[in-house]
Amino acid sequence: MEGIREDLQLQLREMGIEQLSDVQNACIPAIASGRDVFCTAHTASGKTLMYLLPLISKLEIQSANKHKPRILILTPTRELALQIAEQTRFLLRRTEGIRTFALVGGVRMDIQIRQFSKGADIVIAAPGRLKDHIRRHTFKPDACDMLVLDETDELISMGFEQDVRDIISVLPPHQTVLCSATSDEKTEDFAKEVLHDQFVYHASDDRVKEQKIRCLAAVCSTQNRFSALCRCLHKAQGPCYVFVNTIRTADMLSRRLSETGMACAVMHSERTASERKKTMQDFRSGRTDVLVTTDVLARGIDVPQADTVILYELPDTDEQAVHRIGRTSRTASTGTAYILCTEKQRSRLEPIAFAAGQKIRQISFREI
Repeated sequence: MEGIREDLQLQLREMGIEQLSDVQNACIPAIASGRDVFCTAHTASGKTLMYLLPLISKLEIQSANKHKPRILILTPTRELALQIAEQTRFLLRRTEGIRTFALVGGVRMDIQIRQFSKGADIVIAAPGRLKDHIRRHTFKPDACDMLVLDETDELISMGFEQDVRDIISVLPPHQTVLCSATSDEKTEDFAKEVLHDQFVYHASDDRVKEQKIRCLAAVCSTQNRFSALCRCLHKAQGPCYVFVNTIRTADMLSRRLSETGMACAVMHSERTASERKKTMQDFRSGRTDVLVTTDVLARGIDVPQADTVILYELPDTDEQAVHRIGRTSRTASTGTAYILCTEKQRSRLEPIAFAAGQKIRQISFREI
C-alpha cells in the first residue's frame, strides 16, 4: 500500500482490511504526493480512511510536552467529529506519540481549553467551536499544513461556508482534501476557489441506485407509529436499523422496544466510546437484532449493512433520507427500507425516490 506507513498497514490488517476501496486506490496516491483532492463518493465508500491514511503517514513525532496541530478536519456536526476522532484513535493504536483531539460543542469552553492545553497533532472540529478557539488564541494554526473538509456539501448547506472561509484565511499554506457525498453547483464552485493543483475523483454512480432495495412508505399518525414500527420489525428477516432524528427519541424508542422483548440497542453521540464499540460488536455478531440510531451511522462511518432499514422519522433533507436508505441491501441480496411518514410528509416521497433512484411504493398501515 504505497503512501501508507507500515504501522497503519498492520492496523488495517487487524481491522480485517486487506484491500483498499476504489475511492482509496484512486485518491491516496494524490494525497500522499501533496496534491489537493476533491472527492465525491457515496456513503460507506471509505472516504475517511482515504484521507486519514496518507495524511497521518506524513506526520512526524512532536515533543511530548506540546503538540502543534498539523492536520485539521472540519465536519458539519458534533456527532461526525466525535466519530472521526474515535476512528482516528483506533487507527493509531499501534502508533506512539500522535495526539488526536475533537474541538466540538457540548463541552464547557473552560474545561475544553484545559484538556487541549498540550495541543494535538490531529484536530477534528466543528467550525463554530473552532472559531471560538481561534478568537481566544487557544487553537494556534501556524503549523497546520493539512486541511480536510469532510461532508463539504453539508458544511455549505448547513450555513457554515463563511465560517470555513474564515478558518482557511488564518491557516498557513496547506494541502486541502475536500470530501463530499454529493456534488452540486455550490460545492463545485467552492472547490474551485479553495483547491489548487487539484486531483478530482467523482464516483460514477450512487451506491443506493446500484442496490436492490425494496422501498415501502406507510402513512402513520403519532398514535400508531410505534405499532407500525413493530409490524415492520416482525416482518424483517435479518438485522435492522431504525433511524430517528434526536438522541431523546433514540433512547425512548430503544427502551420501548426492549420492553417488548426485542434484542435492541441504541447508538448516538452521547454514548461512550466503549459503549459504542460493544454495541457494534453485538450487532455484527447477531446478539442484537435491532439498532436504533441517529444519523451518526447514516454518513461517514463504516458500519455493517442491514437487511432492513426503517426510517421511524423523516430527516430534514432528502439527501439524509437517501443515506439512511442506503444502509440496507447486502452485496448479493435485496434489502427493504420502510419509511414511516405523516400525511403532511407524503409529498416528500417523490423527491426522495428520485434522489435515491428507487421506486417507493406507498402502502397502508394494514399492508405492513
